[in-house]
Amino acid sequence: MICMDKALDVAKFIVNKTEGMTNLKLQKTLYYLYVLFYRKYRKDLFNENFKALQYGPVVIDVYNYFNVYGSRQLFSPTPEKLALSEEEMDFLISMSKKLSNYNVWDLVESIHRYSPWNGKSMNQIITKEEIKNYHTDNKPIKMYKGISNAG
Repeated sequence: MICMDKALDVAKFIVNKTEGMTNLKLQKTLYYLYVLFYRKYRKDLFNENFKALQYGPVVIDVYNYFNVYGSRQLFSPTPEKLALSEEEMDFLISMSKKLSNYNVWDLVESIHRYSPWNGKSMNQIITKEEIKNYHTDNKPIKMYKGISNAG
């Protein structure tokens, strides 16, 4: 079952497991984690939609929660109860580690070039169906500077 604040639980978990996370990098990481999780398990990692903003897709509730940090490193107390399964936590640890190796601006450029964000108006919803259709199995996940298939 998908709970409505699950994206925030995912974000808090990532912030606690990854050093040097900023709100901008967190948003790009959430996008790729959503895509990679769907491709691997054929189910949604969380139910919240993304919205098109200047630097790419954003989960608004997560963005607003961490917005008090501005562009500084994020901190979040370890939540006592998370709406995450062991499978999801293992996936998040593994993939967020891989994604943390990318420069934030390379992630931004990758999303600008290779995602359904491209062509959207600011503040327009990017549906999960648009994301899933864009990143079909027969298309590798493209990353800026020729790096592909982060997963």
